[in-house]
Amino acid sequence: MIRISGSKSFVVALLLLIAGRAYADAQTPVRTGVQTVEQRSPLPTPQQQQGIDRDISRHFGDAPASPGPLADDLSSAMTPGALDHAIRKVADWQLTRAEPYFDRIWTWSVLYTGLMAASRATGDPKYHDAMLRMAERYDWELRSANPNADDQSLGQTYLELYLEAGKEHPEWIAPTRRALDAVIGSDTLQPGDPRIPWWWCDALFMAPPVWARMYAATGEHKYVDYLDRQWQRTSSLLYDPQEDLYARDATYVGKRGPNGQKIFWSRGEGWVMAGIGRTLSYLPAGDPRRGFYEDQLRAMAARVAALQDPGTGLWHASLLDPKDFPAPEISGSALLVYAMAWGINHGVLDRATYLPVVEAGWSGLLHHVYAEGRLGDVQQTGSEPAYYMPSSSYNYGVGGFLLAASELKEMALAQANNAAGPGAAEASSGPGNAAAGSPDLAGIAHVAIRVRDLGAAAAFYEKLGFVRVFALFHHGVIYEAFMKVNDRQFIELYPTDAQHPDAGFLHLCFEGQDLQAVHRYYVAEGLVPTKLRKAGAGNLLFTMPGPITAQGPQNIEYTQYMPGSLHSKEFGRDLGPDRIATRMIAVTLATADPAAAQRFYTDKLGFLSAGRRGNLLSLPGSGGEWVEIAPLQPLGLKARIAFEAEPGQAKRLLRERHITYRKQHHSLVVRDPDGNEVVFEAAPSSAVKVAAGASAGKVIGGSR
Repeated sequence: MIRISGSKSFVVALLLLIAGRAYADAQTPVRTGVQTVEQRSPLPTPQQQQGIDRDISRHFGDAPASPGPLADDLSSAMTPGALDHAIRKVADWQLTRAEPYFDRIWTWSVLYTGLMAASRATGDPKYHDAMLRMAERYDWELRSANPNADDQSLGQTYLELYLEAGKEHPEWIAPTRRALDAVIGSDTLQPGDPRIPWWWCDALFMAPPVWARMYAATGEHKYVDYLDRQWQRTSSLLYDPQEDLYARDATYVGKRGPNGQKIFWSRGEGWVMAGIGRTLSYLPAGDPRRGFYEDQLRAMAARVAALQDPGTGLWHASLLDPKDFPAPEISGSALLVYAMAWGINHGVLDRATYLPVVEAGWSGLLHHVYAEGRLGDVQQTGSEPAYYMPSSSYNYGVGGFLLAASELKEMALAQANNAAGPGAAEASSGPGNAAAGSPDLAGIAHVAIRVRDLGAAAAFYEKLGFVRVFALFHHGVIYEAFMKVNDRQFIELYPTDAQHPDAGFLHLCFEGQDLQAVHRYYVAEGLVPTKLRKAGAGNLLFTMPGPITAQGPQNIEYTQYMPGSLHSKEFGRDLGPDRIATRMIAVTLATADPAAAQRFYTDKLGFLSAGRRGNLLSLPGSGGEWVEIAPLQPLGLKARIAFEAEPGQAKRLLRERHITYRKQHHSLVVRDPDGNEVVFEAAPSSAVKVAAGASAGKVIGGSR
């Protein structure tokens, strides 16, 4: 087999050319379902091989002659699990190989955008943490003080890290802000160069998302004004209204390829369309140019969808010349899949029209992943269609793949939520819910209670059938014990101490299906969550202040269960048959200003009012769990937790275990050793059950 990577490859290719074989056929099997087909493509020309060798020397990637077998453990099913597996397989391989060579060149910037998206999609902080290490390594500086679009591109990652950290570190974005301010007054590329700042179509992916994020970070509209003005100039120069495609730069306007058709490079169109999505994600909702970007995305999507290869689901390097460029090109294809998936997710593109295009494209991309995680058929850097080996893999191609996979994960989660039933969808879009677009929550993860005697409290909850599964220690002393309700719900017990002498309600924690998305949404809403971190038990966590309670601002926790955490290791275990209840359905929050607390939960967090009493709020999503907003008295510091249980059986078990209870309407109420109320009630027959309030002892529940 001919080796194409390395310095000898140029000589080999030149000998082939002299022998009259300017184009040899490279063959590699590509799995398509149960079949294996041969994909044939010309080898790189000697000039193209020089570019390949240069890219390899800069550690962008490589193109080995023997990349190993293709992956056989990937599924094209559009499910969160299948997408997570694909993301991790490719991202882990790339991160391991690439991190020692991280740089500030644009090729790396594109990979960084994908790794940030991968961290949000999977909830795995290692990709985010790698980006933080990179940013600190370069002191948050761009590649140049007077940067062009390519050098500005790194600012996307700096700004995303800043926004995800709750805008707590303005020094993180200060160098990028200075660099943008240095060029904002110029309408040329640089002094002495009359070209417009974004004179090549790739620039529309590199720069505009930076400017849009800088607006989100600072609130200064001058960054959006510059973005709009410069994009218009680039569009006027390069957009072909007859083809609804962009020329790569002015030298390609009207330029034709071997078959006489205009040259439109799939990666170039991918840069533009993906750039539109990444820009619109942070553009102000009321920006007068949003319609322009959305219209251009719709027009380009219609054109590229018509050019999709029906056999592979992918796109060729030269969109209008599949004969001379027969191989699929993965970096361009991935960007196109991402852009159309983004358009579907955000209501810009018609789902029925473009979902089949996206699904075929994603399936095609997976057929170019190798067993070790390498992503193949990525064209080397350049400015036009070229030839490359099937094993050819470069960092920017992986960045595009991860963007596509992460956007599809968001789509899959939305589909799963919609499939849960029309009630949740109707509730989330109903009148009076200002935050209806907030990300769904999976449910109540735990309630934390501070107790005077940890042993006595644990023994009480064990009598209810909840097993103490693990504890956390500090200097050999337990500071937190976990009582298991079910695989996803716990009661956390914290002992009182000199600094925290009051027993009672401590905090409430919600489980996020995609904690990065929840965090991002809250930041956009102007809230101040802490940055995401890994908690002591091994799960993702962030916290945020909420309404005023008897102990001050409520500490609201959010978690996402991670593989290998203490909670995940418990899945399927310690679910004793003697539990009086198997699900926590509601928690009461005693607040100083119930009306303000209700507004906070509905307007900011997206909770939904239930029934005619606004103090009953359901979590965003279809989990069927609730919070009740109540005045401080009579609960005060005490916690109140409601569980779903069959009343007759609950009454019998409480009697057998000599646990005193009182009956309130259709509920049974018991008190733990610290006076916290535990309520057992039947599952309601409807999605909403109006409660009479904390003082009457009646809470609301939900069914799954």
